[in-house]
Amino acid sequence: MTDPTSAGAGPYDGVAVGFLTRHGKQEQIREPLERALGCRIVHTDAYDTDLLGSFTGEVARAGTALEAARRKAQLAMDLLGLDVGLGSEGMFGADPVGGLLPWNHEILVWVDRVRRVEVVGSVQGPAMHGRLEVRDAEALEPAAARLGFPVHALVLRAAGDVVGDDATAQVHKGVATTADLRRAFEVCRVASPSRLVRIETDLRAHLNPTRQRAIAAAAADLAQRLRCRCPACAAPGFGRERLEPGRICRGCGAPTRSPIAEILACVSCGHRARRSLDAEPGTSPTADPAVCDRCNP
Repeated sequence: MTDPTSAGAGPYDGVAVGFLTRHGKQEQIREPLERALGCRIVHTDAYDTDLLGSFTGEVARAGTALEAARRKAQLAMDLLGLDVGLGSEGMFGADPVGGLLPWNHEILVWVDRVRRVEVVGSVQGPAMHGRLEVRDAEALEPAAARLGFPVHALVLRAAGDVVGDDATAQVHKGVATTADLRRAFEVCRVASPSRLVRIETDLRAHLNPTRQRAIAAAAADLAQRLRCRCPACAAPGFGRERLEPGRICRGCGAPTRSPIAEILACVSCGHRARRSLDAEPGTSPTADPAVCDRCNP
């Protein structure tokens, strides 16, 4: 979406933007945001973001992904003494349609303390993540390959009640070579009473190239939204708030969950506008009966 108020130098041209990460995500977000906005991403790793939640379960994330990303943006501003900060958080699960494909949802939250503006960019799509349990050494490397190894690093842990007092000592993160894979497997197998080892894809961004591409796409989405200014107050971040369902089913003629319009909103003054999706390339005037609750109750 474009708007006349997005032309020329934007409100973030030359502005320093704080970004906190220990997982290399600054490499994915820097180029899309600096090129589109003229801002300057200032990276810090002065706080351990795993304390806000870790993918391997040592620390549970408190609150939602949005709240975690917002907290990271606030920490970045505090650590660097800046008025604009950016936070990133990812979520993993099954795809929202069939529930069969591994799925990744990445969000980036831009917080501007001076303008009191918060803008969210996001992307969803197929991911590389999974979990397998292996008992025999012969099955180790084929199982690892199914989880994207060695392009994607792995996490290994002993399955079941771990022998010994410190279960976390038997979690091996960032396993990226065949030698380390075999070594971690043997250590975990000895520690497991069932001699069973759980193998997982390492979901930290610096070790998961598929996730890196998703973070870059979320940064591009955020940049596009920040470039769009509100037609009422000229604040940055005017964009989609929600989709309006109701496209007519071509089978029975009933309204469906398929969207017919998007509702655009300003994050500053609350101005809203409705934009029809009928002009979108490839959009059909009617909806597939597969998304109709009457045809598919």
